[in-house]
Amino acid sequence: MSNSEMILELLGEIYPGSYCDDCMSVELGIHPRQQVNQICRKLESQGKLIRQEGSCEKCQKEKKINILNKESQAIKIRINAELKKNSRASAYSIGRIEDVTGQIDRLRAAIVKICQQIWAANKSEKPPRSISKIINILREDGLIPSLQAGLMLTICNLRNAGLYEDVKMSAKETTIATNAWDIISEWWEKKLKSDKSRA
Repeated sequence: MSNSEMILELLGEIYPGSYCDDCMSVELGIHPRQQVNQICRKLESQGKLIRQEGSCEKCQKEKKINILNKESQAIKIRINAELKKNSRASAYSIGRIEDVTGQIDRLRAAIVKICQQIWAANKSEKPPRSISKIINILREDGLIPSLQAGLMLTICNLRNAGLYEDVKMSAKETTIATNAWDIISEWWEKKLKSDKSRA
């Protein structure tokens, strides 16, 4: 996942909250901090975020802050409303998700749930806001295998491309996401059984 995508993802998670460049640099591990500034100025010129003076949600300091553009957020709200309208209660459960055409965001939600469970079971500190950052930390700590972590990031990237870049998902993207999810869910089911047998 690119630094731009991680920034948009983080701002989407905290919307309508805002982060300053310094806090985003720390939260996402993007160094030097000036790189965040350059990326955010570019995203502002593309209309994807708003940069203005204000209070940062994380450090509470008055400085230049970054907020997801409301137009981008409106896309997210429409997608989420459509997903809720069409989803079944089991859609967020961990297991195989059937009929995922146009539902890549639901797959990402399942990945978020897996990562939150792993984090809660293995870490005492508060997780970062970015799911991509969480996946990378869990991979580095050996808690998610590299293959499954890479596939999780692929699904997150597809979701972000549809959400923030307005990329229309075709059958090819859906097939990639579905196959990636199959590999992730098989690993997760085996891990849950293994953990249960050890308990």
